Amino acid sequence: DNSISSHEVQAGYVGLDAEVGPYFRLSVGARWEGSEQHTQAFSTSLPDATFSESLIEGDFLLPTATLTWNPIGNLQMRVGYSETITRPQFRELTPATFIDDQTDQLIIGNPFLRNTEIQNFDARLEYYLGRGQFITFGGFYKDIENPIETTSDLLGGEVLQPFVNAPSAEVYGFEFEY
Repeated sequence: DNSISSHEVQAGYVGLDAEVGPYFRLSVGARWEGSEQHTQAFSTSLPDATFSESLIEGDFLLPTATLTWNPIGNLQMRVGYSETITRPQFRELTPATFIDDQTDQLIIGNPFLRNTEIQNFDARLEYYLGRGQFITFGGFYKDIENPIETTSDLLGGEVLQPFVNAPSAEVYGFEFEY
């Protein structure tokens, strides 16, 4: 199994970072991306035959905003929002089997995968004790549309893990750093 793949991205970014009063700083921006990702799978024994072909195109406007509140010198609170895009890797789009080095599982690509779109929300409270010393509490939430996952299928007695787009997912967490 072989493939020829290409990925072309045209992008631009605009942003603004400004102090809003004596205690607030606002950073806003947006990234525009136009993308075309193409993968064509073929066999070396039949070089003129195409087994699968995928084309993922899209234009995306990806906003971002962060508001930082600094009520006293060593303490600040930040809240943020952003949108991101995750694209399938070429090997995830090509219906060729390979062994995952970390799990020793047989993996196969899927030419019908779509991009994953993510909305990110986060908040952090930071206290600076001195140079290079700090305490941070943070939390985040991600709303994910079309996440790329692996599933398990049985093929001729072998467990095969194809890539698929799940409908949606949510991820959240908290962190503490000292």
